[in-house]
Amino acid sequence: ALAEGLLSAVAFFSRHTAVKFIDLVEKEGLVDRLRKIKALCISDAVLECVRPDLWRATYSAEKPDRESMVTVLKKAMRE
Repeated sequence: ALAEGLLSAVAFFSRHTAVKFIDLVEKEGLVDRLRKIKALCISDAVLECVRPDLWRATYSAEKPDRESMVTVLKKAMRE
């Protein structure tokens, strides 16, 4: 989906998955595709792991919980 440009955002709920995602994107040579999508992170610690400079936009939830992630998702999709 990333290679084909089908994503508008990716949600990250842990530092581990954020690091793994970035590693895989780099390995597959798809880093340039991140410039067109948004990263939605459950915390600032997770946000740091996705390397914010690579993305169209990045968002971090106010609290590390589901409700805050839903709020981040709604905000990101409006912008």
